[in-house]
Amino acid sequence: MLLSEPQTCVINPCSNALRQARAAGDTLVVGVHSDAEVKAAKGTLPVSPEAERYAAVAACKFVDEVIQDAPYTPTKEWIDKLRKTYAIDYIVHGDDPCFNPDGSDVYAYAKALDMFKIVKRTEGVSTTDIVGRMLLMTREHHVRSPAQPTTGEPITRLRSSSWADDKQGLSVSDRSQFLPTARRIRQFASDRVPSEADKVVYIAGAFDLFTQGHIEALKQAKSLGTFLVVGVYDDEIVNRSRGGGHPIMNLHERCLSVLSCRYADEIIMGAPRVVTEDLLRSMNVSVVTHGTVSEGKYMQTFPESSQEPSDPLALAKQLGKFKAFESPSSLLVGDIIARVLQHRDALAAKVARKTSQERDYYDNSKKYVSES
Repeated sequence: MLLSEPQTCVINPCSNALRQARAAGDTLVVGVHSDAEVKAAKGTLPVSPEAERYAAVAACKFVDEVIQDAPYTPTKEWIDKLRKTYAIDYIVHGDDPCFNPDGSDVYAYAKALDMFKIVKRTEGVSTTDIVGRMLLMTREHHVRSPAQPTTGEPITRLRSSSWADDKQGLSVSDRSQFLPTARRIRQFASDRVPSEADKVVYIAGAFDLFTQGHIEALKQAKSLGTFLVVGVYDDEIVNRSRGGGHPIMNLHERCLSVLSCRYADEIIMGAPRVVTEDLLRSMNVSVVTHGTVSEGKYMQTFPESSQEPSDPLALAKQLGKFKAFESPSSLLVGDIIARVLQHRDALAAKVARKTSQERDYYDNSKKYVSES
C-alpha cells in the first residue's frame, strides 16, 4: 500500500503522478491537505478550496482512498499512524524537490526509513503553468491545425501590475512541452469496450480545468446508462465560443483529465459540435445528455457556420435519444479564473517564483526518471 502526498491541486497535472503511484503498488491512499495547511506551508490559499480538492481526488480512477486534512510534512507520528491504520509501505512524490518553509526536506524522515518512492513528473504540465495561463490568457498552448499557425501573441494582457510586462516570467512552456504519446493515452484509457447489453450514454463539452462541476456532471451522465462516452471539443471550437485565451488547458490535457475520471469509459478527442447520425451509430449511443449548466455557447450556431443546425442536438431529440439533467454543481471555469484574478498579485508572485524554480529544474537538475 502506498500513500501519495502532498496533493493540493484540483486541475489534473496530478493525475499522471497518481497513476504512477498506483502502478507502483496494490492500493493507493492519497493525502489531501486542508486549506489552512496549504496556507501555512506555502503562504497562499490554494485556488480550489479543500472540499473541491477532496472530491476531485476521490473521483480519480487511480485512487482507492482519500485522507482529508493530511499534514504537509509527514512526521514520525504521522508515519506511525499511517503504518498502523492504513498499512502504508511507501510514501510517493514527484521527482521535483519539496521543502518546508524553513528549507528542510519535507520527506527527510520517510527517506531515513527507506519508505520514500519517486515518480516522474509529467513534462510540460504543471499547476504553476496553468495558473500562469489564467493570469495571462494567451493561446500559445493551444493545439492547432496547420491552418492555424501559432502567433505567440497573447490575446489578453493584464496590465494592472508590473508582473504582466514579462509574460515569460509566468510560463515554463519554453522549457518543456506536454507530449501526448500513444503510450500515455493507453495508460489512461480503459480496456473496457461496450457490449450489446450496455446502454451507451454520450455527453460532450470542453471540460476545461476539469472542475468539480465537470466531475459531478459526468457522474450524473453515467447514471443514465452503463457506459459513458465523453466528447471533448477541440481548442478551436472552445476558443470560437468563449474567446480570449480559452481553453486554459489544451485538447490533449483536457482529454487526459477526462480519462482520469472514474465515471468516463471512453472519449472522442476533438468531438464534432453537432451530434450526427454517424456518431450515434458508430458509438451505439442510446442516450445523448447535457446538463442545465454550461460553460459557453456550444449549443448555439456560430455566426460563420450558419449552415449548421441551429440546435446541435436536434437529431438526438428527433430520435427521442436526448435526456437533459439538472446540473448537480454550478461551478464553471469562469469561477476558477475569477478566483485567480481576485488574488492575481499574490498568485503572480508565487507563480513567478515557482516558474523560476521549474526553469532551474529543466535547465540544471532534470534527470531521466523511469515512469511506471
